[in-house]
Amino acid sequence: MVDRQTGHSKRIANEAEFWDRSASRPTASFRRSLYGELSRRLSERLVEALEDARGKRILYVGCGQSSRVAYDLAERGAEVWCADVSFGSLRKFMGHPFGPLRPAVRPVVADVERLPFSDGLFDAAIGKAIVHHLDIPVFLKELSRVCVPGAKVVFVEPLGMNPAIGLFRRLTPGMRVPTEHPLRPADIGRFREVCASVDLRYSECLAVLAYPLFLLRMRRLGRLVHRALSRCDAALLRLPTPIRWMAWVVTIAARMSPTPQTPSQPPTTGAGL
Repeated sequence: MVDRQTGHSKRIANEAEFWDRSASRPTASFRRSLYGELSRRLSERLVEALEDARGKRILYVGCGQSSRVAYDLAERGAEVWCADVSFGSLRKFMGHPFGPLRPAVRPVVADVERLPFSDGLFDAAIGKAIVHHLDIPVFLKELSRVCVPGAKVVFVEPLGMNPAIGLFRRLTPGMRVPTEHPLRPADIGRFREVCASVDLRYSECLAVLAYPLFLLRMRRLGRLVHRALSRCDAALLRLPTPIRWMAWVVTIAARMSPTPQTPSQPPTTGAGL
């Protein structure tokens, strides 16, 4: 138990340090070109998948520096608690112009595997590219605690089965925290253990071929090519699961169980992820 706690603390500290450092310097043009367009699309998908937000208390897990999702949800009438392990990221996040919506957006520095909230506080929970940083069974247990029974949860996450994307990750280690782990089928299975329903939407398979155009700053052409390839993806990714797992991104839209469930714990060496 002590080893597991030590591993957890070290991992969380490394995450906070990495993202504090990232927030303290300008975003590299390479990263901005590659991820900016994708981030915008995924933010829109996150809000759309949540559907009705009016009057709801929403937990935004791992909000990072971008205010787009929180702003959109607050504009739709939600109260949004924005939890992130990085103080530097949250400081940048709250520097965005929320205007009269600011009272509805509540930043909280927090280890999202040990949330500082009372039981059943939230009507819904969301996150973008956060679950693959976490000890998933621990996080889902905590999420089940702080959400009302039957709460809707939506997470947009990278997948880890496409060898070309895996090669890109290995060639660019400085762009990410070493302990993060793109999702695999077993990780999706953790959601099925604690949720009454799980709907999966796969994207960015053939469409990833458009991203070199963004890196070359050919944004208009990149958007046209991405739009065309996304239409192909919409048909391709309805085919059997082995093809779907070649996608870069999965949107997990789930409904928490009406009664609390505890996901099974995988074997551990005490080092966290």
